[in-house]
Amino acid sequence: MMTLLLRTESLNKVYDHQHVLNSVNITIEKNTIYGLVGPNGAGKSTLLKIISGIVSPTKGKVIFYPDFSNTVAIKKDTPVIGSIIEEPALYKNLTARENLKVLVKLFGLSEQRIDEVLREVNL
Repeated sequence: MMTLLLRTESLNKVYDHQHVLNSVNITIEKNTIYGLVGPNGAGKSTLLKIISGIVSPTKGKVIFYPDFSNTVAIKKDTPVIGSIIEEPALYKNLTARENLKVLVKLFGLSEQRIDEVLREVNL
């Protein structure tokens, strides 16, 4: 049985007649990694800003599980969430492989998966 963390229902966001999100429905399970991949302007940052309560949706809603009603929130009905929504923490002067090596060393991980990860994302 899956344990939900959050889901969105028909999220829409419009800025000055520009549709940034159009009926976005996602379901994220607890203890999983969920990635947002897409080109610039696809709405990834906007979706994250709505989930974290920084921006309000034009339409639709975000539902959190469990109910966070006993937490203090900046905005009503939004749980306390920490987020950094900007550029990824990468060194632009390094290759993808070199950036992964930095992370491997930083987190004390094995370098064995670097090639596998690079193949998986076509780099």
